[in-house]
Amino acid sequence: MIINQSVVEDLFVNLNTAFNKSLAETSTQFGRTAMTVQSNGKSTTYDFIDDFPKMREWVGDKHIKNLAAHSFSIANKEYESTIEVKRVDVETDQLGIYLPRVQTAAVASAKLPDELLTALKDSAFTTGLGYDGVAFYSASHPVTNSAGVASTFSNVSNAALSAASLSAASSSYGAARLAIMTMADYDGRKLGLIPDLLEVPPALEATARILLESDKFSDQAPNPYRGTASIMVNPLLSSSTAWFLHCTNAPLKPFIYQERKAPKVVSLIGAETEFMTAKYLFGVEASCNVGFGLPQLSYGSTGV
Repeated sequence: MIINQSVVEDLFVNLNTAFNKSLAETSTQFGRTAMTVQSNGKSTTYDFIDDFPKMREWVGDKHIKNLAAHSFSIANKEYESTIEVKRVDVETDQLGIYLPRVQTAAVASAKLPDELLTALKDSAFTTGLGYDGVAFYSASHPVTNSAGVASTFSNVSNAALSAASLSAASSSYGAARLAIMTMADYDGRKLGLIPDLLEVPPALEATARILLESDKFSDQAPNPYRGTASIMVNPLLSSSTAWFLHCTNAPLKPFIYQERKAPKVVSLIGAETEFMTAKYLFGVEASCNVGFGLPQLSYGSTGV
């Protein structure tokens, strides 16, 4: 094959098409627990309040809430993946060997948010701090009401997820469900949250399915929790015992996926590079990051 600029450009059009096809066909999980926020700069600042916006009777002046009660920024990070294409492989029409690599790069690009978000969840019991300065899953989230009275709330436990009996299920899944459903704003008004997604590692999938899909527990007692939430099995979680219960049925979600630049194909096919190395470069670039949202929307247990 005679190699010229047109041949090389056609090559990269084909690789780009294969990449975009695999990217679109790859299933991901991050959107189930994270809200996507578009970012236009090196970082984006988020202003959170201690409670959720709620309607109140309008008597006298309007009550204006301070949106900067807690403020934090998420800095975007740059990501890339690059593949070498040898000129000799173009000359001998061996491009089929590159398609699996391009398709694998597309899958990795699509799943980057899953990996980042799961790493964030892995850290959420210890080093992963929320907007209020404590671990995202903590027993001492600080809250101060309109009268200046300070208190705390919890969204964490160490209960092992269990479907052995009603008592065991109530002490784990039931306790998490109750904690979220009784969450109140900083003035004590119930938020009316209903959790709808149970996230587990593969080791807890069977337990989760008995809890949420079976008519009976393992001891054959009737199961009142059947159908109260969906199940998400996350194979990327590092712990085999940790589990999470989330509220995902509202505009706000427990986590943030911040995207400045979606995965984009780039290439280097200049004459100088070809002359010096007899190679072309095909790559992917992206700019994004993840962060914590409101802790009231999620409950986590280490399971130990």
